[in-house]
Amino acid sequence: MESSSKKMAQEVEAVRRSSSKKMGQEVGAVRRYKETLENDWKASLGMFTDEIKENEEQPAEDLLESPVTKYNDTLLHVIAMHGSHDFFKKFLDLIPVRARRGILSVKNKNGDTALHLAAERGSLDICKLIIIAEEEEREGGGGSPSLVHIRNHRLETPLFLAALHGYKDAFNLLHNHSQRCKASGSSRSSGMPWRRERGETILHCTLEREHFDLAYEIVHLYEEEGIMVAVDEKGITPLHVLATKPSAFKSSTNFGFWRTLLYKCTIVEQLRKPDSHQKRGHTLEYSFKNLFIFYTLQFLFKKREEATHIIYTCALS
Repeated sequence: MESSSKKMAQEVEAVRRSSSKKMGQEVGAVRRYKETLENDWKASLGMFTDEIKENEEQPAEDLLESPVTKYNDTLLHVIAMHGSHDFFKKFLDLIPVRARRGILSVKNKNGDTALHLAAERGSLDICKLIIIAEEEEREGGGGSPSLVHIRNHRLETPLFLAALHGYKDAFNLLHNHSQRCKASGSSRSSGMPWRRERGETILHCTLEREHFDLAYEIVHLYEEEGIMVAVDEKGITPLHVLATKPSAFKSSTNFGFWRTLLYKCTIVEQLRKPDSHQKRGHTLEYSFKNLFIFYTLQFLFKKREEATHIIYTCALS
């Protein structure tokens, strides 16, 4: 009887210690998140390193997999949202190469990985770090979907989010990585990474948000995949979306002689194909034509400020 009571007491003590340890880890997670939100990245990194030393039986990857917000964001999610490239790298370096992709595949309540959040905010440097981490682990090959092809609950890939928010550099980086993964056969892509729920494509979305320069690139990058004729669940094509954007077309407003002349001289960046190696230029010879008109107006209106105001007003019309 005494032996049975002693055994029960030991079990109760073991449960208490386990609960205390778990509570301590949760408190540590909350403190890490609080310090991260306050941009005290150095203190957060120091605390994380201390936790690793205190809990030798629990590897760093287990701690980084633990959610620190009510939305199930991990510490890497939080850093990706705040865009701290240096500290993202320092936390990532604490994880063994073999385990990095698994940590980076962890999703929050919205189904977003750290790469989703970095792409959504156009954090080019963090996107590069994540791609490098994946490529280092994939040197031996593999068949699981690449991080750039993982979808959230809205069926959006990181590639899609970068295009949706108009981050051209981040989009091009993720597109090139996606193409390398497909060419090498190192990734099993789940359908077309440029579509999301309701059938919308990145071309639909970039046109809707008037990211016309990025939309022009997308047309050439995915022309062979039929993106220009893709329809959503309502039967709407990208051309339908473009037709609702008057700012994409030449104005038919009757400005009058002088305003029409100035409108025609408005500087517009020339769109070029993605594989073009030519330097970006303008559609007009600004150095001669526009300066000639400017000084003509300056002579007519006598005051430089009035000429500048007219040019600015017409450019916004």
